[in-house]
Amino acid sequence: MLAGSRSWPLIFFAAWTVGSVAALLSIWLGRQHARRVKVIWSVLVLAVPIVGAIAWFVLGHQRHKR
Repeated sequence: MLAGSRSWPLIFFAAWTVGSVAALLSIWLGRQHARRVKVIWSVLVLAVPIVGAIAWFVLGHQRHKR
């Protein structure tokens, strides 16, 4: 068995951790959404690994152009 084939859980965990922390910081430091919406997004980010964080940055995170 190759040594690299055993490292995928570590890579998955690292991606989940970094993505979740970045998404949660973006959610709670942003001022565009109400507290209730922030709680819902936070639960989604934590409950659905990686997909929740990606969903936040694609669907929830609004960039305002001025």
